[in-house]
Amino acid sequence: MYNKNTILLVDDEEVGKQRLKDVITDDFEVLDASNGQEALEVLAVNINKVAVIVLDLIMPVMDGFQFMDEFRKH
Repeated sequence: MYNKNTILLVDDEEVGKQRLKDVITDDFEVLDASNGQEALEVLAVNINKVAVIVLDLIMPVMDGFQFMDEFRKH
């Protein structure tokens, strides 16, 4: 048995996010968020766990560009 790497999917489009989750869930643990602010909150409790972030750029509340600016600060 091995530990799956964890991917954080950040996208406000639920259908696309679910389709991607369906494809990768056998090989990866998948966390998700609907905008950059939610992604920062998910990362706050999973920072040592997340190996990859798949990030949409155009989202409400906090877009991907704003997320990256905040992420770099920490």
